[in-house]
Amino acid sequence: MEQPNDRYSRHFSLSGFGKAGQEKLLKAKVLVIGAGGLGCPVLQYLAAAGVGTIGIADHDRISLSNLQRQTLYTTAETGKPKAITAAAKLAALNPEITITAYTEEVTTSNVWHLISGYDLVVDATDNFATRYLIGDACYLLQKTLVFGAVSQYEGQVAVFGLNDRGHYISYRDLFPEPPSPGEVPDCNVAGVLGVLPGMIGMMQANEVIKLITGIGESLTGRLLMFSMLTYETMILELSKTKDSEKLMPKNREELEKTDYQWLCGWSHPEIQALDPEDFLNKIKNGKITAIDVREKEELPVAAFTHLHIPLSRLEESINEIPETEIAFFCQGGNRSLKAAEIFIRLRKASPKPSHLKGGILALIQKKMNGEIKNIFRQGAIDPLFISESIAKHSAKKEIGAHSIFLGQIREDVVGGKPVAAIEYTAYEEMALEKMHQIREEIFTKYNLTCMHIYHSLGMIQTGEICLFVFTSSKHRVAAMESCNELVERIKKELPIWGREIFGDDSHQWKINR
Repeated sequence: MEQPNDRYSRHFSLSGFGKAGQEKLLKAKVLVIGAGGLGCPVLQYLAAAGVGTIGIADHDRISLSNLQRQTLYTTAETGKPKAITAAAKLAALNPEITITAYTEEVTTSNVWHLISGYDLVVDATDNFATRYLIGDACYLLQKTLVFGAVSQYEGQVAVFGLNDRGHYISYRDLFPEPPSPGEVPDCNVAGVLGVLPGMIGMMQANEVIKLITGIGESLTGRLLMFSMLTYETMILELSKTKDSEKLMPKNREELEKTDYQWLCGWSHPEIQALDPEDFLNKIKNGKITAIDVREKEELPVAAFTHLHIPLSRLEESINEIPETEIAFFCQGGNRSLKAAEIFIRLRKASPKPSHLKGGILALIQKKMNGEIKNIFRQGAIDPLFISESIAKHSAKKEIGAHSIFLGQIREDVVGGKPVAAIEYTAYEEMALEKMHQIREEIFTKYNLTCMHIYHSLGMIQTGEICLFVFTSSKHRVAAMESCNELVERIKKELPIWGREIFGDDSHQWKINR
């Protein structure tokens, strides 16, 4: 039988690494900003290696166009939050480490607090505004930053931090100022071969492991450039530039006042950012012409009236746009902002455009926020609550059958020790979205009058109720079969974990049977 130490046994036998190196990994705290093409391999290899605390910061959701390179996700997970989905996958890969998902966008208002709690930061982002923000914050906090970037067939890796002369080499020592808008096309425009982010991401993970354990020679103060077409590799020594510190904020207060979107050309004082409600109201009232600047194959398809001009063809198609008030939209909000800037530059006499803040994904989130029901209850489910829920349905005379499932904590004996309680935890947002999907599928499949699901979180003692599923229908077969399917799918598909607590306060993760 394999022992817990077997997970890292191949590390233990490494010369210069051993158990001491593994102990350093387990004590380390690493924040990975971006859970996309670069972030996926970084996260997978750091979790597998046993980095004890990993933070995942990404406000984006999985789209079909991501899957060509973001191999941590599946087709069935499109539309789900990347950070939460990645956290669930990493927890399954290595349940012995601590993983925290941050689903808010990294901005000047939260970056300081976010980075402060970690030893190392990995920049796996894909836009200049966020890169400069992260780079400046890491410099001010004197945090080591592992940087990666890809475009088409080439990638870069660098480590920014204190070099052997005691100078902090920062992102601005490599790129003092952002490029002009459109000067460096991102992956949406230029494209990227799917395996390249995997290769560069693994190099970033390798640098993190080297920095934590002290093995090998890190890329601190150096830039590695790699061509996947020829396998040519070049390493450049970076030096402190005289202008880098002059260009960046001097302290936290200045950092929080800096407009990085404007600095990097992704915003414009004449461009109005519309929230989803304003955007939909303007379309409904016929006040704007909406233009989708995504590529043709990107999903989901917008359900409202709109024109479609991909960002890659916007300049050549600029005169096809009508002389009305224009609102651009895309998947996440970045490309629509670029489109609005291009429009202002080329159509100076036209009414100033707006764009949908957060893109189509923000519209989806708004819709889901209004529909998703919370199934979670803190603590055990009270029998009185159960009886009252059932009693309320006695007045509904169209119901012919109820099917009820009550999940109770039983006193299993494991290794001679009785289970005293189970502590339930969950990735709540992800679980609620999945439960919403299951609920809709069950209602479609069975002719039900109503459906209620409640699941406990926290410490539940033996003998207490942790799951209450209640379905009603005109006929007993629909009620019974739907209830049974719900219970099985909750056990198999929702990211809910139970930790069995024994009388001596030891514990183990529960395996659903």
